Amino acid sequence: TPTLIYLALYVVFSSVFTLCIKWVHVRGREDIITAGAINYIAAAILIAIWFFIDGQQTGDPAAMWLGGTMGTAYFVNFFFVIWCIRVVGASSTTVVGVLSMLMPIIFAAIVWNSVPQVIQIAGIGLALVSLILIGLKPDRQKSLSDTDSNRKQTDAENISVLMSVSMLGSFFILCGVSRIVQEAFKFQSDITQKPTFLLAAFVAAGIPSIVALIGRRRTVLPMELVIGLIMGIANASQTWLTLKALDAMEGFIFFPVSSAGGIIFTMFVAMLFLHERVSKRAFIGIAVAVIALVLMNATTENSSEPPKIQPENSSEKAGSENTAGHYVGTIIGVIRN
Repeated sequence: TPTLIYLALYVVFSSVFTLCIKWVHVRGREDIITAGAINYIAAAILIAIWFFIDGQQTGDPAAMWLGGTMGTAYFVNFFFVIWCIRVVGASSTTVVGVLSMLMPIIFAAIVWNSVPQVIQIAGIGLALVSLILIGLKPDRQKSLSDTDSNRKQTDAENISVLMSVSMLGSFFILCGVSRIVQEAFKFQSDITQKPTFLLAAFVAAGIPSIVALIGRRRTVLPMELVIGLIMGIANASQTWLTLKALDAMEGFIFFPVSSAGGIIFTMFVAMLFLHERVSKRAFIGIAVAVIALVLMNATTENSSEPPKIQPENSSEKAGSENTAGHYVGTIIGVIRN
């Protein structure tokens, strides 16, 4: 069915972005910052084509400021992604990213005093355990360019716990901000304004990328261009596929299935083709994370949820949103008031 196709494609494209960064690190020949800048520029161009072809865009302010916020988070977070993949690996980085779905739940608890269900609290606890297992003592990943001399100052034992927690924590928070914004878009703008939302996001990430390319004054290698284009296509596609899939299926199904699928697919490819080393501790953390994802997205029929904030011209069905979405809608409503 189309829904399953969207789900499968999302798993692949969301993994491709991370795996490209991992591949560049393993090769040690290309500059990942250059490829990353090209990625955001390419994604902006692709979304711009969709924007102009669509013909239904009204310049909705909510879609633009929410998209701009997400794009800013995307650009800043890219530098944390590079560090995380280089140090803890693609598999563990993917886990930290998907566990950022904790953010909407935590925000709801703080802003709206919304108490998660017992089963969700258990999921939150397991998620924290997973993050600790992955982040406190990272195993530095090896690249083909590593030598005994240049590894002395970058080995895992020289990476302090404070550095690890700070970098992974920043990556986690910025991923969470992106998730909150994507959920907020469904409540604060009409569903037809997706192209505006995504264009604003990638323009916000693309402009500083252009500045970075010009400011660094280095020649772009052909392979860097190819990698950047592949990443841009994957980046734009996974964001679009997320919104498309949530139109057709409930979020509490999409998020745990797609996240668990992304973790497994990324780990499989990274270990099989990119020589990623995953320690026993990290394996346990990944397994715990998959269980946590299921529990955090679990709901019961009798559970009470915050009232849902819908835009006046929304065409979405009230019954199609996930628990995190309800929380985010409420949060944005409180902020607006």
